Amino acid sequence: MASSISLPRVGSGSPLLNALRIVPGVLLLAGIGYAGKVLERSGNAYAKAHHWTFPNIEYVLWAILIGLVISNTMTIPKLFQSGIDTYEFWLKLGIVLLGSRFVLADVLKLGGISLGWSSSRSRFR
Repeated sequence: MASSISLPRVGSGSPLLNALRIVPGVLLLAGIGYAGKVLERSGNAYAKAHHWTFPNIEYVLWAILIGLVISNTMTIPKLFQSGIDTYEFWLKLGIVLLGSRFVLADVLKLGGISLGWSSSRSRFR
């Protein structure tokens, strides 16, 4: 006799509902990133006001440290978990965008110099 086996559905609901599930976690990630930015600015301002020698720690490192402290001292509510799981995507996207900003600035700087150089050489031929 043949028996049938039913498999559970992998997808749960509409794509819009799945996208909305990551919003709380992504907002939490953005809040931690903003807290890192505030910590960077206020820490540097405080150190400067009190004439301390303080290393310039970028806000990304502050945000990573805040995230480490939160994840190791508190339990993350399930509401935020699916959004927090996307951190790697946002981190890679930020690195790529930051790198492209520097590369684009270099291309524009060098491109302008090269364009000026090549146009001046072609005028005298």
